[in-house]
Amino acid sequence: MTNLLSKLTIVIPTYNRQSYALRNMRYWSGRGAIVHVIDGSPVTISKDDLVGLADNIHYHHHPNSLYERFKYSLQLIRTDYSALLSDDEFFLPSASEVCINELVHCKT
Repeated sequence: MTNLLSKLTIVIPTYNRQSYALRNMRYWSGRGAIVHVIDGSPVTISKDDLVGLADNIHYHHHPNSLYERFKYSLQLIRTDYSALLSDDEFFLPSASEVCINELVHCKT
């Protein structure tokens, strides 16, 4: 299976749980899926904490309501598939690829 994760955008809203968000960003870093963490916290994550993350990880400090952050996320999705994850859950990349593969075959 080719890297089907390149067809997936993961959106992770977070609020005042930056350690969880950072753990999730490190987990997905370099794994192929595009990840947008949209942080509504009053204080942004330090740039030093974001150093070393792969190019597929995008951190957005967007201190607005959850609804506004969801609306904002719609502008970011450029892939065929998307997933909304909480900041403290992990999906297995291999399982995500199997799901995308199934969806690809359903489209044809």
